[in-house]
Order: sequence, then structure tokens, then C-alpha cells
Amino acid sequence: MGAGHRRQRLSSHDPDLHSARHICRGFGRRGPCTIPVNPDAIDLEDRADYLTALLTALSDYLTAILRDAAQSIPGALDLRQIDALLADLTSEVSGTFQHAIGRRPGRGA
Repeated sequence: MGAGHRRQRLSSHDPDLHSARHICRGFGRRGPCTIPVNPDAIDLEDRADYLTALLTALSDYLTAILRDAAQSIPGALDLRQIDALLADLTSEVSGTFQHAIGRRPGRGA
């Protein structure tokens, strides 16, 4: 960083960054409930919903930070692959739980 340049924090007035930051803090304060040894479908669905919401909030927060960086870099950053990877991760986590729900004992394979 050159002389005379001072780093500034991202603006807390950026609505995307502010809301994502607020949501992420909320997840830190209230973690998920434990899953019992023999969970029923609702236990697994609740965990899938929690993780989906957490990953969505984290993706929004990361996207706000990356968008800010892209505005400052000549030629910009192509964020499409990162957006796709974040969406894929969220989908994979949800799908893994949905698969587990369908394979619970007594539900068939």
C-alpha cells in the first residue's frame, strides 16, 4: 500500500453487507440444536434448514465483500464462478440431508 493511503473498512451503510453481517452474527449467538441418536425426519429437516440459512447468509456476506473488491479492481473480477460454487455448496448440503431423510430405517433404501 502506497504512502498516504489508508485502508478503510467497508461501509456499514452498504445494505447487503449490513444485513449479511447482522445475520451471520445471529447464527454465532444461537447454534443449532443437537440431533438425537435416532433422529426423525423433522430433526434432519431442521438441521438442513439451519445450514441452508447459514450458508445463504455467509454467501451474501462474502458476495458483498467480493463485489466491493470488484468495483476497485481495473477490469473487475468475474464473480460468476464463485457465485456458482457457493450455490452448489448450499445445494449439496441440503441434498445430503434430504438423501439421509429418505434413507432412514423403515423408509426403504
